[in-house]
Amino acid sequence: MKTGYDRAGSLLTAPAKGGAKQAGGSSSALLRAAEVAELIGSTEAQVRNMRARGQLPPPIKVPGLGVRWRRTDLEKWLAQLGERHGAVG
Repeated sequence: MKTGYDRAGSLLTAPAKGGAKQAGGSSSALLRAAEVAELIGSTEAQVRNMRARGQLPPPIKVPGLGVRWRRTDLEKWLAQLGERHGAVG
């Protein structure tokens, strides 16, 4: 996945098809397992293992596309993990 920055300095990501979207953009931004792995600093295999163990927010099933995670769900989940573990933001 290609990344870059817009004129305002916001991180942009290029989806598989179409133009670039803002990384922190709309609540309808859906991520594949590989993109989730990139977001959490892990591997796609680990994301799939975490999903199987119920350690990630529940994904949604998109007809014709498979399983996707909402970016906002993952960002909330990461923030909650940071709060529980006393991380400084």
